Amino acid sequence: MKSDKKENTENRRGRLGQDEPEVTAKRQRTIKPILYALAIIVLLALANLAFSSIANKEDEAQATIAPLADAPTFAVDFLNAKGYKIEASQGLVSSYTLTKDYLANDGSHAWAYQAVNPDDYLGKEISLYRFIVSNHPLDLELPNDEYDKTVIVLMTSGTEVIGGTSMPDSKEPLAGGPYSLDGKTLEEVTGLSFPEWREKWTQKYGSRKYISE
Repeated sequence: MKSDKKENTENRRGRLGQDEPEVTAKRQRTIKPILYALAIIVLLALANLAFSSIANKEDEAQATIAPLADAPTFAVDFLNAKGYKIEASQGLVSSYTLTKDYLANDGSHAWAYQAVNPDDYLGKEISLYRFIVSNHPLDLELPNDEYDKTVIVLMTSGTEVIGGTSMPDSKEPLAGGPYSLDGKTLEEVTGLSFPEWREKWTQKYGSRKYISE
């Protein structure tokens, strides 16, 4: 009996020994697909990360270009040549045909600061382009000034910049008139006090007309 039990035990051990390679092979066959799946997940994650990085760079590039999208090239070149850094552009904000009546009324405050003679542009279409810039005399004049940017309105005729005005970039309305394109006052541009300039301007273009209520 003891001999039979010993023989049966050895037979079971022999079968277990034969089964071990098969079990190991099955485990390997089970593990390999899992490893492959994990590898694919990691690769997809890395690819998604790379794609997101490229997309972010493209968005940054578009954000850099977008503020100038509506600005004509000749106007941008003009401001760059003067050393102003363009922060943003609102593109075309207004256009009109220049007349003496316009110069006597709404146009007097802007045209008073121009180096060109308004008479040379009578009957021509004038287009206004608005920019926000830095490195301008108005925002460099006082280091501790609360205004660190300047609003510029360029006056153009065709593809020619003929002048413009400037004002500190402020969220609140500012009192007084504009400055010249380069940040000069009326007295600095014309050499006249305001009453003197007003009298001379009125003699040439007429008095401002007010609409009665």
